[in-house]
Amino acid sequence: MTRALLFALAVLPFLFGAAGANAESQSKFYSLAGETISGAPGSIIKSEKMLRSPLGGTAYRVIYRSKGMKGEPIAVSGVIIVPKDGAPAGQRPVVAWAHRTTGIAPKCAPSMGMVHFDDIDGLFPLLKQGYVITATDYPGLGTPGLHPYLVGESEGRAVLDSVRAAIAMPEAGAGKEFVVWGEGQGGQAAFFAAKMAHSYARELKPIGVAAASPITYLADLVDDDFATKAGDNLTSYLLSSWSRIYGVKTESVVDPAAVHAVEEQASQCVHDFVDLRAKLGDDLPFKKMPILTKELGTTKPWSTLMADNTPGSLPRDIPVFIAQGGKDEVVPEAVTRKYGDHLCAGGNKVKMVVLPKTGHRAIAKDSGKMVAEWIAARFAGEAAPSVCGG
Repeated sequence: MTRALLFALAVLPFLFGAAGANAESQSKFYSLAGETISGAPGSIIKSEKMLRSPLGGTAYRVIYRSKGMKGEPIAVSGVIIVPKDGAPAGQRPVVAWAHRTTGIAPKCAPSMGMVHFDDIDGLFPLLKQGYVITATDYPGLGTPGLHPYLVGESEGRAVLDSVRAAIAMPEAGAGKEFVVWGEGQGGQAAFFAAKMAHSYARELKPIGVAAASPITYLADLVDDDFATKAGDNLTSYLLSSWSRIYGVKTESVVDPAAVHAVEEQASQCVHDFVDLRAKLGDDLPFKKMPILTKELGTTKPWSTLMADNTPGSLPRDIPVFIAQGGKDEVVPEAVTRKYGDHLCAGGNKVKMVVLPKTGHRAIAKDSGKMVAEWIAARFAGEAAPSVCGG
């Protein structure tokens, strides 16, 4: 390792994101010592009012019950934000936010570092409408355990159980109608939540799903994205997570000399990684050696697992809003259009908006106002617009 790399790795815990001092001061909340994990999915294990709340709402950090990869009881952390105005308690609609990629280590949970609530795009107009907002961390982020990164059913359960948690929280006054809104990884989570809602959470009433630059066709995305600035660390998260979750060997597709670099990169949260790249540039391990020896999308069992974690068709009665950046180098417009066409062919009403000058990191923010208006129309019972057949 170069001096620069050793220095950067040493100081990473003090840089940015969820690993900072703010996260450390909250770490006791995420301990499950003495807690009962088994119980109804969505029931709350513990909650606390956060020190800061967004304008127009009151924020609570929560840990709620869900189900793991094999149906076992697990605990999932997140945030529930209750509007100060709006519908009467017990009738408030719910918007379930599903976050973008933050990392795969417990320290990368968004709820740990949530201070300004900027990462929940469209939050303020949604609160103004009187909606309860849930923001799951997903399993293994915040709470102990492995994070099943880009494992759709795991994410979907966490999202649906966050809605159940809002209903279970007396302060929220949440009803059963909900919309899921997600970005990137959260777009995949949103689609899986919509897909699973009728079977996993029959008591809930999904009335729409919105996604910004969603992860859809994994095989198309991963092999192309590995050469991009952001795609290589997303792929390292997938390799590291799936090797543990599914028991597949990273060495089957990664140069043995590069395995350590994959794990080192996967240990960092997104903000940490961005800072590491800025400090090291060409000294970054991924710039020193080739990583993948085979394409994941055509190599079993990786290709089979990618197919399993592609959202596929949704119930026809659920309308869809998709926002896509024209300059997105992580999720190309062509891949998102392919998925939108698939949904149209399946009978869904799909509104797709492409923002030509927007990249991956800005798409949810830039489309947030449009998404909030689309969500409000769904809760108002208006007919959903559609580009299908146009």
